[in-house]
Amino acid sequence: MSKLPKKSAAKQNLVIGLVVLVVLAGAYLYTHRNVRNSTEQGYTYNQNQQNSATTNNSNQNSGSKNLPAKFQLTVPFTAQAPTANWDELHNQACEEASAIMTNAFFAGISSLPPATVEKEIDSLTKWQQDNFGYNLSINTQETVQMIQANFPLNAEIVNVSEQTIKQALVENKLVIFPGNGQMLNNPNFKTPGPVYHMLVITGYNGDTFVTNDPGTRNGFNYKYSYSTLEAANGNWDKYQEKVNLSDKKIIIVSKK
Repeated sequence: MSKLPKKSAAKQNLVIGLVVLVVLAGAYLYTHRNVRNSTEQGYTYNQNQQNSATTNNSNQNSGSKNLPAKFQLTVPFTAQAPTANWDELHNQACEEASAIMTNAFFAGISSLPPATVEKEIDSLTKWQQDNFGYNLSINTQETVQMIQANFPLNAEIVNVSEQTIKQALVENKLVIFPGNGQMLNNPNFKTPGPVYHMLVITGYNGDTFVTNDPGTRNGFNYKYSYSTLEAANGNWDKYQEKVNLSDKKIIIVSKK
């Protein structure tokens, strides 16, 4: 094998070295640029996420702060004993009556004839018997199940608060309120009043809430202060046969 002259070999080595340096420099610049762009894009994305979350929270807070001073939905009324038959079944039918009024509102029904309500109460109590094994007092969770199984409605259980109730109403949703009926101090109730009771909140004026209270034939647009409602709020404990006042929840109902 012939050997290159020393000058030619040196020149060739120099050229190869320069090529290698150019390649390495190009690779470094390419990699550095991509890393920088990736970092900058990632920061922009996170910043946009943060701005979006801030905007959403701001909108929610703004909506809450800008609630009207008063608001009222028109909800047809029925007593839980529509034909004035206050037997054991109808004394315990506040859950069914509240669900029936709520469904009527979303269905666009303007009135609830007693005969129609009686048929619906019978249907709902039969459903309870078939599904729960009893049909007198049912708690908030069971009431939600009953509503969603029998009506084209959504129902969810949330913590009670004055702001939450008002926000739901302004969004054209209804609020079913469970609690200790005796603590409501409604003079229209037969003394001492129901141990456990449900009613529908339909509007408000300041800190006074308007309800359709099925526990009395005088319950249409009956008013309670928020402090009265909050104190009485609780869930039915069938094992203790009393209202658990530490379980302060309400049911918000909307159309599917």
